[in-house]
Amino acid sequence: MNQPIATIKTRHSGGAQTLSSDEMGGLEPVIYLAKGARVMLTMNIWTKVGLCNGALGTVLDFFYADGQTPPALPICVLVQFDEDYSGPCLTASFPRCVPICPITQISQNVGQKYERQQLPLKLA
Repeated sequence: MNQPIATIKTRHSGGAQTLSSDEMGGLEPVIYLAKGARVMLTMNIWTKVGLCNGALGTVLDFFYADGQTPPALPICVLVQFDEDYSGPCLTASFPRCVPICPITQISQNVGQKYERQQLPLKLA
């Protein structure tokens, strides 16, 4: 693809880095993405319009806070979803384009609260 690979690390709290992705709602501790990469959603965001676990799309761009770059968590990743997506798009010139933002997943175990914040995406 001739694009740099972004290594995107999760934000953890409460020791969540020791938990598996299954224990944290499918959010991976590290994901690798690049512009043009095929990706899959790993959780249901808006099932009515097709943003559901397993939905496929292509990464168009990354948006970071000022002064931030990988491995920091981006504000969002712009994904152009396949024809199954029927919701609104960011701009008419890019149909089925949706910003995917980080999700915070909370898990509690024996009185301990764990949090993981990550993009609900993985390479497809």
